[in-house]
Amino acid sequence: MDGKWLATFSIAVRSSSAIYKNLARTGYVTSVRPRQVMCSTSLALLALKSSLQFEWKLDRTTMAMEFWSVLNRLSDVLGVLTALPMLAAAVLFLHRARRYRQRLQEMEGQTSPRPVALAVSLTGLDISEQVRAFLAGLGMQWPVRVYCRGEEVSPHTLPVTMQQLARLKHELSLEGVTEVHLFYAGPVALGIMLGGLLHNWVPVKVYHLNSLTGQYEFWGVIHAAPWRFSLAHLEV
Repeated sequence: MDGKWLATFSIAVRSSSAIYKNLARTGYVTSVRPRQVMCSTSLALLALKSSLQFEWKLDRTTMAMEFWSVLNRLSDVLGVLTALPMLAAAVLFLHRARRYRQRLQEMEGQTSPRPVALAVSLTGLDISEQVRAFLAGLGMQWPVRVYCRGEEVSPHTLPVTMQQLARLKHELSLEGVTEVHLFYAGPVALGIMLGGLLHNWVPVKVYHLNSLTGQYEFWGVIHAAPWRFSLAHLEV
């Protein structure tokens, strides 16, 4: 209870006492008993007490509302501060993705003097004619080297297959090939092994057969220095 309400309480007590004394001097106390005066005073004090309690509860409610209001504003500020790094990361990601697409467009097609198309099929089906038709549609007259097994590759025939592919890579190097356009059909696991074999060589440009359009699409490059390609060319 603050000083204002204590002063009000004291005034009420003094006023009740003065009223009783005046009634005693005027003789009105004969018709109004002291007990009645004290009862009225008690009722006034109870009313004052109830008013003070209500005011105290109102103050507590107001303080609680102010606390939650401040907490809500603080939450909004923290939300904005958290969103800023995410927004910056999204902008950086979009920028690098755009740079990556530009880099792929620059490397698409023939970018060196002695290209060759390499059609590798490990499914038992020859894809060389499909590759030649695709190159003819692009107006490219690149020589086509074909590696095709008459049967699917198994874990037992895998070592021989990898040796033959390594020998083919060596022959292309002796011919002075400066870039390879790779068209591959076969198991995913062997595709990963083939990528490891052709890594750290001339740029190998990989094409993917789109099953919806039936056309090959340029997807990326197995480069002699993939980390340099992926970072140095994409830095802001």
